[in-house]
Amino acid sequence: MSTAIAIIQTPSSSPAKRKAADKLPSKSSSSSESEQPAKRRRGVMPSTVPKKPKRDPYHMKKGEVPEDASGFKTALETHIRILLGAVTNTSVPEAPDAHVVNTFEQRFGDALQVHNLLKGRTTYQSGDRTASKSLKELKAQLDTDPTSNIVQNIIRVPEHFRRQIFATVHSFGLPSWRPDLVGGTPMSLYNGALESIALWTFEQAATSFAYRHLNPVLRYLLDTSFIQKLYKNFVWSYLKDLAVKEQKETGAVERAVWENKAYKARVELTKRRRTWLKNNGWNNHIQLLANDVECTSDQESNPGGPGFLIMHKRARNPHVTTFFRFVDSTRQHSTPLFRGQRKNTRMELPQIEHPTQQESRMSERLPVSCPLDWFDPQYFNNLDITIRALYVDAPISLPLVEHTFKDITDWKTMPTDKFMEKYGKHVKAKYNLPTEEELRALVDGVEDSGEEGEEGEEGEEGEEGEEGE
Repeated sequence: MSTAIAIIQTPSSSPAKRKAADKLPSKSSSSSESEQPAKRRRGVMPSTVPKKPKRDPYHMKKGEVPEDASGFKTALETHIRILLGAVTNTSVPEAPDAHVVNTFEQRFGDALQVHNLLKGRTTYQSGDRTASKSLKELKAQLDTDPTSNIVQNIIRVPEHFRRQIFATVHSFGLPSWRPDLVGGTPMSLYNGALESIALWTFEQAATSFAYRHLNPVLRYLLDTSFIQKLYKNFVWSYLKDLAVKEQKETGAVERAVWENKAYKARVELTKRRRTWLKNNGWNNHIQLLANDVECTSDQESNPGGPGFLIMHKRARNPHVTTFFRFVDSTRQHSTPLFRGQRKNTRMELPQIEHPTQQESRMSERLPVSCPLDWFDPQYFNNLDITIRALYVDAPISLPLVEHTFKDITDWKTMPTDKFMEKYGKHVKAKYNLPTEEELRALVDGVEDSGEEGEEGEEGEEGEEGEEGE
């Protein structure tokens, strides 16, 4: 582990601690002193600066899509989801059968041939039995979550349009529309032909007002370059990313969606706690308990009833967890109900401790901007010294357990220096923090080892000199 660490400082830091901090890598001195400091890095600083990942050439930034094209973009993505049968955010495109790809490429000389065949048509290919089978398969998938926005967008496309879309795909000898996202490129014969099929069928459906519920601006159909960019953004950036993730680790896509949802819930809960502490006059060092989102546990849906199961956070002090439960209970029950306000607008779903103290990947993360006593003392004292050094000057937020709820008004607004003298020093004594000598050794190295080496070399040289004389 790298010894390049970032020590949380306060104005009262000792000379050794300030010296250790001065030795750490810092931003360029050319930046103006008047500029606001950058946000602290989340976690221990790596020994080398990681290279920025290469930009996805097919990804479109939000500003690259005009505001009035959002409905058109959604319509195209809905059309592609119909082709794929991808009705959820976790739907991973299936890879095409190798035999199907080889047969298709032997039948057609290039993708332009497919494009010209499509352009020669004046309407869709008529329906067939295979199209009916594809329609039934799509309907079965739509029934799994009929209330989602994606499903609703697909359901509102008239069935005869969906039938004609599938019939056109089957007319080229394809059992299904499956681009080769992992093993192929957008420019391959097979993938290029599928792009032509997708865009031609979309044009036919859009001009027949199949997607009018999404309010697409149809003049964008004349901008071939823009449509191709939207297509590659969705298929070769978004969908390919899902396929690659799932290939590396089964279930990775669904887990990533769950983690993203759980993280947003943690951000919101952290914000509500921090706002309540601030609005109710709690001291700043107490508010720090709700400053970093990593201070908050993540949660999962409760399969046994309403509410959520709280994932276990091993590093967190059980005393802090109890205090959070007190904060949540108090702020929920103290919110007044005004005239015209629905009762459930102030209610939150119940949070239940996980019966098996299950942990998640997120629950293992540690906060950086937090009080020292957020940590369970035993857990903290077993950490590597390079981690413990991050918190040498972290404040103390709560008194010991026996004093916390005994007289809250005594310490709730107490100035920090008086709080530390009466309560904080007893809490801090439970934590094994690095000494000034250990901090110096982390930055400068152990000086004695270098001196011993020099003395040893001089002694050998002296003995050799005497023997030579």
